[in-house]
Amino acid sequence: MFPLRVLSFLSAVLFLLVPVAIGQDAPNEQSADTPDLTVGVQGGPFGVGTASSWPAYGLSGTYLVNERVTAQAVLGFFGTVSSFSGRGWYRFNRNDNYDIYGYAGAGLYRYDYGIDVESVLGLGAGAGVEVSLAKLFDDEDFPPIFANSELGLSYANFDFYDFSALTFGFGIHYRFGSR
Repeated sequence: MFPLRVLSFLSAVLFLLVPVAIGQDAPNEQSADTPDLTVGVQGGPFGVGTASSWPAYGLSGTYLVNERVTAQAVLGFFGTVSSFSGRGWYRFNRNDNYDIYGYAGAGLYRYDYGIDVESVLGLGAGAGVEVSLAKLFDDEDFPPIFANSELGLSYANFDFYDFSALTFGFGIHYRFGSR
């Protein structure tokens, strides 16, 4: 049975993020070369790369919903735990060198422990920072590659592998689709 406190936590996160996302403007249509763009809107609205923040790890795709909200899908098929998860980022501190964001996510996880297979729902939430490598290296000709690092809490209730912990994550994405 799924603990009531986990459902309450997820409901509170969705209650806070969804109204904020609906009220935001569309992605900024300025070019990526404009120096005063915040990290979230630099390089284009689409991103592909990798992400690792247990229990969500693997190939990753991002979409800039608006200047504050980014949607992310992670397909993990490496190791004994495979997953498909979705996450939402809310950028609460934005500037042209780095963005600080909060995230919440949920996913389906499949744990193959040899004699049996188990599938469960996992949840995670935390905060992170995203930087543009072009800004970090002070090179305007560098490709639109962005790195992020985060700290969070995650929960997945496997029968034989109970996991609930403080997690550290990272990711790297190439962004495209500038107008």
